[in-house]
Amino acid sequence: MSRNSCRTPWDKVVNLSARQTLPTVQGKNFILQLDIFNFLNLLNKNWGSRDFGSSNSPALLTRRSYVLGPNQQAGAPIKIANGSQPVFIYNTVNQFSTQNVSSNYALQLQLKYSF
Repeated sequence: MSRNSCRTPWDKVVNLSARQTLPTVQGKNFILQLDIFNFLNLLNKNWGSRDFGSSNSPALLTRRSYVLGPNQQAGAPIKIANGSQPVFIYNTVNQFSTQNVSSNYALQLQLKYSF
């Protein structure tokens, strides 16, 4: 298994913010601001996806058996403290899902009054 092969892929997220000051009388201002979180997903539903391991997915590693330690006898209960080591199987099933809330875009509109 190569180094860092069990990590999730890169996130592809762009946030955008636009602000406009609207002048009023006596030097007081209204500030209108629009924030778009995950702007790429607003343009195309396949862009801006965030991949996370699902809690419903099978485990990445499954314990298959143990290798007996030097002080362990065959047939006796296995004790990790006696030098026994577990043997694992790597599950190659794709465990990442983009069907999550953080992959969706979000809009936030603000109106501020400055005095």
